Amino acid sequence: MHPSIIAITNPAMNSQTTAGALEGTDDLPGLAQDVDETSVEQIVARGPRGAIALCVLSVALVLAMWLAFYFWVFLPRGTIG
Repeated sequence: MHPSIIAITNPAMNSQTTAGALEGTDDLPGLAQDVDETSVEQIVARGPRGAIALCVLSVALVLAMWLAFYFWVFLPRGTIG
């Protein structure tokens, strides 16, 4: 097992041991070592389109469910009293 995984999964290790274990992560393929500033700026400039789309979809679904209850449950019952 890689030292960084041992450091993360073992709560008995202190911060100095964890920092020492994470120093050897240069060769791991999943970690970004060389980040191009222009590509980061392009990604940030696009904005949170996915989060906004998820919010719009969620609000639309809640509104649709509310309208469905209103028209098919509340209105057919009529007025109270």
